Amino acid sequence: MGKQMLELKEAGKKLLEGQNIALTVHVSPDGDAIGSVLGLARILTGLGKNVTIFVDDIIKGFNFLPDVDKIKTETNLEGIKEPLRFDLLCVLDCSTLERIGRVADCIKADHVLNIDHHASNEGFAEFSYIDENAAATAEILCELVETMQWELDALTATYL
Repeated sequence: MGKQMLELKEAGKKLLEGQNIALTVHVSPDGDAIGSVLGLARILTGLGKNVTIFVDDIIKGFNFLPDVDKIKTETNLEGIKEPLRFDLLCVLDCSTLERIGRVADCIKADHVLNIDHHASNEGFAEFSYIDENAAATAEILCELVETMQWELDALTATYL
């Protein structure tokens, strides 16, 4: 299947189509990446989705965040012998598939959606929403919440 650039509402619909969803971000994630993945996980879980977060590694400075212990990191990834199956892999704040590290080898998804703000992103995923005018991926997710009229609780707003 070819690669498709989506409008924001279409990206939201792709998220709604999946039931078992894997989320990931780039290796050595910064605040935008961690906040985006934790925020989107809370939103999707609130919508009744089964969500698993994978990050190749995590900077220890983010350990204070609620729910950061739910992220499967390098320690969890080492024991995976066969790729885990998901309806959708959503890659956030990442311009190439290589930048998600070992996570790429641990997940087999029916579809891949990339949501990103980097101008260097050439649309590596099956489906992409890229807004290079956004200051951060979290900004895009805030717009997505508004566009899709999803609930935003205080903790999710803090993440984003």
